[in-house]
Amino acid sequence: LKAASWTTLHTPHFGDSYALGWYTRKDGRLWHGGSNTLWVGMVIVDPKTGVVCAACANDAAPRTQDAVEEVALSARAAALA
Repeated sequence: LKAASWTTLHTPHFGDSYALGWYTRKDGRLWHGGSNTLWVGMVIVDPKTGVVCAACANDAAPRTQDAVEEVALSARAAALA
């Protein structure tokens, strides 16, 4: 992507933290997650460090969603350690 396209896709346009499919964090991280009720996935992009982490499971129960988030955040922490 061109830098301008990346910025457009990842900049909130509606006064909150939602940016065309991505949520933005105050520290610059981008987060995208979703489910079709049968699976759940999450991606964390940290442009400042170049770290990208993803986790997915073939079950979308609330406990599984929590576990997928924990795994993605743990992978990010391990990459930054």
